[in-house]
Amino acid sequence: MNSRVEEMLNLLDMESNDVRFIGIHGMGGVGKTTLAEIIYDRISCQFEGSSFISCIREESRARGLASLQKQLLSMIMQEEIYIWDHHQGIKVIRSSLHNKKAFIVLDDVDSEKQLMALSGSHDWFGPGSRVIITCRDSHLLKTHEVNDIYKVEQLETTEALQLFSLSAFKHTHPRENYKDISMDFVNYAQGLPLALKFLGSFLFGRTIDAWKSARDQLEAIPNKEIMNILQISFEGLEDLQKELFLDMACLFRGHWLDNKFLQTLESFGYYPGVNIDILIDKSLVRFSNGMLFMHDLLQKMGQEIVRRECLVEPGRRSRLCHHKDVFHVLKNNTGTDAIEGIVLDFCPETKDRFNTKAFSKMRKLRFLKIHHSPTIEWRGDPLEFMPTYELRFLDWFGYPWKSLPSSFQPKTLTVLSMPCSHIKQLWKGLMVSFSLI
Repeated sequence: MNSRVEEMLNLLDMESNDVRFIGIHGMGGVGKTTLAEIIYDRISCQFEGSSFISCIREESRARGLASLQKQLLSMIMQEEIYIWDHHQGIKVIRSSLHNKKAFIVLDDVDSEKQLMALSGSHDWFGPGSRVIITCRDSHLLKTHEVNDIYKVEQLETTEALQLFSLSAFKHTHPRENYKDISMDFVNYAQGLPLALKFLGSFLFGRTIDAWKSARDQLEAIPNKEIMNILQISFEGLEDLQKELFLDMACLFRGHWLDNKFLQTLESFGYYPGVNIDILIDKSLVRFSNGMLFMHDLLQKMGQEIVRRECLVEPGRRSRLCHHKDVFHVLKNNTGTDAIEGIVLDFCPETKDRFNTKAFSKMRKLRFLKIHHSPTIEWRGDPLEFMPTYELRFLDWFGYPWKSLPSSFQPKTLTVLSMPCSHIKQLWKGLMVSFSLI
């Protein structure tokens, strides 16, 4: 953490006599609290009073804001302070601390109300005071007018291996015969300290066979404790934002943020102009070089949320993005009107011939992408039986027929993409009228 601590100390500018608010921002499990704790231990002795309030998101709901205000003031003033409600608490904090050089850490904040109750504005505190706020939502920090925001990034591979090894072997490097499999877990965690430490501790002292079994299980079923931490950010979203996030986790895996993509999301009713910004602010997706990306574990979390919609039957889930689930539905004809999106991408060779009538029950299907699946054999053209009431997006690489079936009349279609297909003409006979991007 040394380099991160030094960067934070530069932002805190301890030589300055002004009041400074500094935000620490990043996705769940990335190490925001750990960084704040190290800073607190290192510099709190330089202030007249200090207070570290942990887990504010949870504690404010369990205990109320007045209790947190009492805790903050009692720690700084070194005496019992009585507060009856948070409105009174605001007045007491302002009157008690406006001439006091105080150091406060507000950990895991998720609402403006919490910030206004505990650190309303710079003039609440005496000269030289410092307030650190850890938060998953960068927009909330900007709204509170912090002086600077430090974004905690995931660990580089070398650092990640060291952290994992410290938990798994109590050394900064793995044992000789564990090197390759250790890298499997490091690659799975994608630089997320929470996952690295949890997995390392879980594997400590276990045999190599147990490690291999745990690795295989993670690929099939994500670890519940890691997912629960990550899911906190998801649960804080509005319903429309949740649906957008699940689409991005299951259907759009790394996508150019271009007009076609935005208009597709508009056709789904997502209002992407504002809601993509919100997902970025909350560290659920990131924007880089013109593309939207999602951390691998966040993507797994989204896919796991969809899997839990029905653990037994994939045909009763809203989105299908694993070839095993799609194969199951098409082979066993278990499609339902729960299915809204399907991705069949880079699937392995199979001897099965799929029943195209399985699509006939998917009355709410709005997204279909079939790519790099030349080994699949169809019993007829799936588009012949596919309901088109909701279909907005159709992307089929290598479509094997020469024209679209006349029964396929997608009046709501926004995107039609069929690269490397065998199509000579779109339709024989009458063609529906619709506009495409």
